[in-house]
Amino acid sequence: MIHSIRLIFVITHAAQFADEQSALGFCGGKDLLSRSYLLPSRFPFPPIRLVMEWIPGTCDFYTSNFCSALEEDRHFEPDYTVREAIASFLDGCHWRVCRTLDLGANNGWMSAYMLSMGAHVLAVEPQPDLVEGLKATIALNCWERRGKVLRGFVDAHPGSQGQRPVSKFHWREGGQLQDNAFPIVDVMPLDKVIEAAASMATPEDLSPGADLEIELVKMDADAPEGDWLRRIDQLLSRSTGPSNGTRRIHIETIIAECHSCSALTLYRLQQRHGYHIYLLDMHIDRRFLDARGTDVYQKSQPDSSLPGHLTELYAIRFMRHIYYVQPNLTLDQWRAGILDGENDWHYVLTKKKLLEPRREHHAAIISPSPARRASGYKPPMDGIG
Repeated sequence: MIHSIRLIFVITHAAQFADEQSALGFCGGKDLLSRSYLLPSRFPFPPIRLVMEWIPGTCDFYTSNFCSALEEDRHFEPDYTVREAIASFLDGCHWRVCRTLDLGANNGWMSAYMLSMGAHVLAVEPQPDLVEGLKATIALNCWERRGKVLRGFVDAHPGSQGQRPVSKFHWREGGQLQDNAFPIVDVMPLDKVIEAAASMATPEDLSPGADLEIELVKMDADAPEGDWLRRIDQLLSRSTGPSNGTRRIHIETIIAECHSCSALTLYRLQQRHGYHIYLLDMHIDRRFLDARGTDVYQKSQPDSSLPGHLTELYAIRFMRHIYYVQPNLTLDQWRAGILDGENDWHYVLTKKKLLEPRREHHAAIISPSPARRASGYKPPMDGIG
C-alpha cells in the first residue's frame, strides 16, 4: 500500500511539476523549463536552472554535449574562483539593495549566481542567442523584478555610439555558432551602462547629482577590461575632485579577468582610490585545492618562488585560496609585472576589509598543546597581525 501511494505521488508530481514551478522556485512556463539545465549544486547558492537552447534537448546554443556535461557536473565551468568571489561579496543582498553589473555576461551563469544572492543585476552581452537565453533564465528563476539584460558592446570612450558586428569568434565554452547567427549590435558607452546599473531598484530615475552606487562589477570579455578599468579610474578621479555637478561614483568591488590592464591603472586604483587588490588562482596554477581542501600541487609547502609583495591567504570568506597584493607597491613594481612578469590575471579589487580578528580560546593559551608550544605562535594584539 505504501509503495502504491509513493508511485502515485511520483507520477502525479511529474505530471504537475511544470504547473507548480513557482512553489518550487521556478517560473516562466513549460517552454522555458524544457530548454533549461540545472547548474551543479554549490553552496551557498540555491538551485538554478540555465536556459541553454532553442529546441528542447538539443543544446543548440553550443556545438557539443556541453549542456549535459554541465548538468551532470562533469565540466570545469562555471569558473569556481569567480563564483566563490561572488558569494563572498554579495552577502546580505536579500535584505538590502545591491546593484551589480555583469560586463561580458556570456551565457549568464555568473549573472545567475549574483541574482540568486538577492542582487539587482544589469547584464551586458553582444551574442544575441546568449542574450535571449539569459533573459529566459531570469524569467524561469523568478528574477524579472531584479534582472535586466542589454545586448551590445560596451565601449570605454564616453562618446562612443553606433553599431558593430558580432564575430563568430566571441568566446563561449562548448562551441560557437554559424556566421549567420551574428548580427549588428549597438555600441554603448561604459558611463551610460554604469548609470543604468546604478539606477536599478530606484522608484524613479536618479535626480541630477545623485550618487551612482554599485556593489559589484564583474568584467570578463577577453579584450576590453583594461580600457574599462582605465575609464573607471577616470570616473572615480572625477568623483573625488571638487563638486562640479557631475555624479559621484562608488563601486565597492570589481572582479576582473584582466586583458591589457595597464600597470598605471592598477597602481592608481590601489594607491589613489584605496582598493585592496587580490589575485584569484585562475591561470596562476601554483596551487590547486581539491574538494577536501588539500593542496594537491605543492602539498601546502611554502612557495619559495612567490614574490615578496604577494601574500597567500586561505579560507577568506568563500574564497579557498587567494593572493593579497601588498598595499605599498610602487608604480615600477607594477610595471615589472605583479607575478611572472605580467599583470593579466584575475583580480578582485575591493573597498571591503576581508581579514577579521580571530582569537584562540583562553584554554589554548593557559594550557597550550604540544603543537602550540612547538609553533612559537605569538598572537597579534588586534587578532589579525
